[in-house]
Amino acid sequence: MIRTVSPIKQLLQTGEAWWRHFKKHEHEIRSAVVDNMVRLLACGLEVMGYASHSCSNGACPHRKRVCFSCKSRFCPTCGKKATDQWIATQTARLPQTRWQHITLTMPSALW
Repeated sequence: MIRTVSPIKQLLQTGEAWWRHFKKHEHEIRSAVVDNMVRLLACGLEVMGYASHSCSNGACPHRKRVCFSCKSRFCPTCGKKATDQWIATQTARLPQTRWQHITLTMPSALW
């Protein structure tokens, strides 16, 4: 099973845009960027690995492969999931209040 391709991933794959950019600027791109791009482009594909699921009934022909994600913060899919989880954790830790943000003005003598 292949996941829905994110718009950014589609854009990078269209006309081999990332590959052409990489070949043109190969010596200017940091290795961390290359690593993250490779992970992003492989995210949700069988090359990242997958789990096979099937019915407990051996006669049933239904099989499903679930591809693993890259778990990179750079990836729009995986990064959003991590961000959403972080926001939920922080929201649960904060008290329920009417105000979320207060700005205090300091006298110029304290600057």
